[in-house]
Amino acid sequence: MLHPVSTPHLPRIALAIVWVLGICFGLYKMSSFLTTPGVVGTAPQKWPPQTTLAGVGSRHLLLLALHPRCSCSQATLEELSRLLARASAAVQVRMLVFRPSGAPDSWSHTAIWKQASQIPGVELELDTDGREARRFGLATSGHALLYAPDGRLVFSGGITAARGHIGDNPGRAAIAAILSNLSAATAVTRVFGCPLRNGT
Repeated sequence: MLHPVSTPHLPRIALAIVWVLGICFGLYKMSSFLTTPGVVGTAPQKWPPQTTLAGVGSRHLLLLALHPRCSCSQATLEELSRLLARASAAVQVRMLVFRPSGAPDSWSHTAIWKQASQIPGVELELDTDGREARRFGLATSGHALLYAPDGRLVFSGGITAARGHIGDNPGRAAIAAILSNLSAATAVTRVFGCPLRNGT
């Protein structure tokens, strides 16, 4: 008479497999999130006349959209600081900080705002509902546009290699090359950050 084979360890093995698969899936989702770029709109090739912002002056102008409650913003500001440490004399920087309509100024005055305000030479402007950002085709926090003194767009993209990633990246390198007159070509890179919208 045949007797069934005892398998007392099968439930534990199955549980271990499920646990490992769960960890792998979580790591995959995290990696996918970190490396998935945000939406990039079409930036004006010339400084738009309909904007309420002051025009480009005698230096290059770097316009940066920032969500003050996006966890990716800290890395963007770190990279901006590194860029300006070498090229501050060649560029003026304006930052459009998102604020929902009806929210007080304090809504945007987060630790990110404080970090940005401590970068020498950076001008911060509250952008209600991202109106100015939309005029420039900026839909994702961390999207930077570099305009030459003659008003031409010479760079559009992000200055981090991934969401929240600090380190060498194509965006920062491209801007540095343009400001050093080492590159005349318009550069475009991907943008990693949170959407510029309400409720984030």
